[in-house]
Amino acid sequence: FRYEAVSGGWQLAGLTEDGTNRTELVLPTTYQGQPVLSMAENLLKSNTTLRRVTIQPNLSVLPDGLFRGCSNLTALVLTGGPTDYLGADFRIFVPAEDLDSFALSYRWQKYSGLFSPIA
Repeated sequence: FRYEAVSGGWQLAGLTEDGTNRTELVLPTTYQGQPVLSMAENLLKSNTTLRRVTIQPNLSVLPDGLFRGCSNLTALVLTGGPTDYLGADFRIFVPAEDLDSFALSYRWQKYSGLFSPIA
């Protein structure tokens, strides 16, 4: 990842060449001992190699357009509770104990048919 310093920690600003060639990414919780607080809107833009993304609970807002152009992305794994926004059309994997929370959440109801428990 490429990082940009922000107040109180780091923002994921982009991907390195190695990152753009990976089929799976786990977005980090910390960098250099400081928390990763946010993601740039174009962090994953047009990444056609990417198939699976895991987002840790420290990143609770998914920016508009985060997955724009990620034509081969088939899975999004959320390891925490509901996030504030998602605009995507694929399977969403969440902890089994949180399936009902996601399905009943106002912001996530329209995606309720896409949720599956993390295997």
